[in-house]
Amino acid sequence: MTKTIDATILFVDVMDSMEIANYWDTKKYRNFLNEFQETMQDGICLHKDGIKDFKIAGDETVVFYSSKDIGKDIVNAVCLANTLKILWYTRPTNRRRISDGKKVLDLGIGINTGKITYGEMPVYNELKKFIKRKKTFEGLPISLAKRIEGFSRDGRYSRIMVGPRTMTELNKQHHAYECEFMGLQKFKGMSQETPVFELKSCYSTDAAILGGDKGFDWAIKQLERIKVFDPSNIWLLMTLIDIYCYKKNYKKVEIYCKEAVGIDDKVRNILFELASSLEEQKKYDEAIFYCDKGINSWMDYTGFYMIKAACLIFLERYDDAIKTCINGINNFPKECTICRRTYGSALYYNIAAAHARKGDRARALANIRTAIKYGGRELIEILKKDKDGDFCNLYGDNEFKQLKEGILKKNNRRRKN
Repeated sequence: MTKTIDATILFVDVMDSMEIANYWDTKKYRNFLNEFQETMQDGICLHKDGIKDFKIAGDETVVFYSSKDIGKDIVNAVCLANTLKILWYTRPTNRRRISDGKKVLDLGIGINTGKITYGEMPVYNELKKFIKRKKTFEGLPISLAKRIEGFSRDGRYSRIMVGPRTMTELNKQHHAYECEFMGLQKFKGMSQETPVFELKSCYSTDAAILGGDKGFDWAIKQLERIKVFDPSNIWLLMTLIDIYCYKKNYKKVEIYCKEAVGIDDKVRNILFELASSLEEQKKYDEAIFYCDKGINSWMDYTGFYMIKAACLIFLERYDDAIKTCINGINNFPKECTICRRTYGSALYYNIAAAHARKGDRARALANIRTAIKYGGRELIEILKKDKDGDFCNLYGDNEFKQLKEGILKKNNRRRKN
């Protein structure tokens, strides 16, 4: 029995593997394939949530994500794609290539989302004689994922290509992902042209991917060695930026961000990480400069308003901070609910902090309430710590105390019920 389901298909291929097969001996090429397949299995184990099935054959891998949450499946597929690239960059074959002064063998990845058929299908031998029945996937979105991956050879950023529905579903919930339009493509078996996109910013790194802190530090050195031989690799720079953000080494983040901006200043997340690292280092004027540059290009990306407002507060430019937050709120992307929840609480919190520092008690309390409505318990915990002393003028205010304590009690009652 078969059924039609929504699935996100991730197709992986080693770029230029046929070329090396022509001059490697059989044993060396077999070891290379074994290394590739082990890498794929390691990555899949790290991002197995939502995986219905996967197949690894030769230098190709296909993974099927299918759960009740399409958006979550797509995000998991993107995270898996990025993890596989990081793992593959640090494996022995690529280490030897770097030692020999050669570029790494990169992975081309295609991700596509659509309706496919899943269930028990008959399996035949070469004489078309029935052998057995096995569960398998069938459908045009699978072959389309493979064809989309083919455009990774022309990619300029991550070489992770996605189809139109994948891009649409991703942007509904995760406005932070960026893409480069690769044009309309005519594929075999399809009457209409299909838009293809390359993910520009898709990195997500933690120490667990590389086997803990020791493996993490070793992998950083390997990635930095690769960068010497491939200095224009934007994906590699973004990955190093993410790694050093995780390690809170903001000086390194600043260095790599500026290198990346020198190559391409149209990647939003690089400008955001640069502004954020400058704020962490208390370089407020420079951070504001890059925030303004980001706002001019991406008015609906709320993160730039959030960082700029925080810098303005530290510079005691409270009215400018309030105006910046209001502009950010007015430019919320309508389709992205996560942006409203994540950044809405931060912007209203900054408005409240600016009013509190100015001594405007009523407006400070009003905006704290709105911030809590967006940020919930997490924002209450931030408010309790108040690490920058934004609300020190209200510490003796009874309403301010009752607000924090009252909201906490209300949340506790809801959980008990």
